[in-house]
Amino acid sequence: MPKSKRNITISLTKVKKKLNKKELKDQKFSELKKHASIQNIYIYALDVRTHSNNNLKKVIEYFKPSGGKFFIGKNKLMKLALGDDEKHEIKPNVSKIAELLVGNRILLITKDEPLKVIKFFNEFQPEEYIIHGNISKEDITLKCGDVLNVPVSMQKDLQKLKVNFDIVDQKIIIKEDKVLAEKDKLVSLENAKLLRMLNMKIGKFDISVLAYWHLNNFVSLMQK
Repeated sequence: MPKSKRNITISLTKVKKKLNKKELKDQKFSELKKHASIQNIYIYALDVRTHSNNNLKKVIEYFKPSGGKFFIGKNKLMKLALGDDEKHEIKPNVSKIAELLVGNRILLITKDEPLKVIKFFNEFQPEEYIIHGNISKEDITLKCGDVLNVPVSMQKDLQKLKVNFDIVDQKIIIKEDKVLAEKDKLVSLENAKLLRMLNMKIGKFDISVLAYWHLNNFVSLMQK
């Protein structure tokens, strides 16, 4: 006897379409314009010097309760969304924020007032691995005779980074001094890798507020 088809369940779950690059750009463009048009909003231009993804996530979570939204990457797109000159700006003076979007800079759009935002970034400075090209605030040198707290299996990585060492009793011992960082000088890519490998955090999470826009007014916080 043939089976009844009355009890067959048909799934109507709709698979979410994956957006292509253009659609993602259009979405970000629209989202930024939408947030920038919220009444009584502040738009902050932030300069990112040193950060890890984990600490950046903590920052994002901190501003979420007040509806804070970060816009990261695609500076050209963000400039277009805000308007990069007086003729095209979506609000008076907001093009001055757009002008600051060069290099490693991001936007924070929130109803939080400047005192709270500036105070947060001044105080939230957990230790980070320093990034090459950043300036060290201290001298760090591996001394001859130092025993490195890394497994012997990492010897090839150390050799690539020009560390001179011996292996004694399955321990890596430095044969000659190796300068990893000098105070007030830039840290090289090679030494930044070494410091990370040795789990030496000599940098700090560093994001500063450059300027903000509110109620058609632009306020610069940059030192002249």
